[in-house]
Amino acid sequence: MALLEIRDLVVSYGAIKAVKGISFDVDRGELVTLIGANGAGKSTIMKSVSGIVRPQSGTITFDGKPIQGQSSHRIVQMGLCQVPEGRQIFPKMSIQENLDMGAYTRTGAYSQDIEEMYDMFPVLRERRRQMAGTLSGGEQQMLAVARAMMAHPKLLMLDEPSLGLAPLIVQDIFGMLKRIRAAGTTILLVEQNARMALGISDRAYVMETGRIVLTGTGNELLHNDRVIEFFLGGK
Repeated sequence: MALLEIRDLVVSYGAIKAVKGISFDVDRGELVTLIGANGAGKSTIMKSVSGIVRPQSGTITFDGKPIQGQSSHRIVQMGLCQVPEGRQIFPKMSIQENLDMGAYTRTGAYSQDIEEMYDMFPVLRERRRQMAGTLSGGEQQMLAVARAMMAHPKLLMLDEPSLGLAPLIVQDIFGMLKRIRAAGTTILLVEQNARMALGISDRAYVMETGRIVLTGTGNELLHNDRVIEFFLGGK
């Protein structure tokens, strides 16, 4: 059974149909990527899964349970966390306080988990008392991921994690995603850096104007002529 199953999902903003009856799965342990141009509907899918946007029709099943119509708070409790586009950390709170906020759905002590996040992101340990808003873009992205991981997600969703970051930092971010996946967390990634995303993906879906138009393994799509032409800058 897939960890995440989406069937015939339709999402509209007023008269504009942003997602037009798509279906796809994310299996346990996979890293799956959605790629496509701006306006293709990728972020709308993420928001629908997270409970931020209510679908017009279709079903979303997570870990065997339907979640459409559930609150975002309840969806996080079920083990599904999203790192949104733009990071959306708490800028006037310290790194430590941001990580504390990531554990808000949990009961009991979690100090060991914070130490594990500091082991994964040593730069955050060095600055744990620093206000998060003073971090660089790459450091803020690391903090956003670490904060989400504090909830012990079964599925981690990331919306454009490389947006606005320098190339060397982008490499660090994708290396981090590979480590998280290798440790057992399933990942659904929305990303415009198609080459980097497909390079680490088990499977991927290509979207155009609210529909899935191509699917395959990451390696298959890296060598697909249509993907090369529209997303990889030509041959």
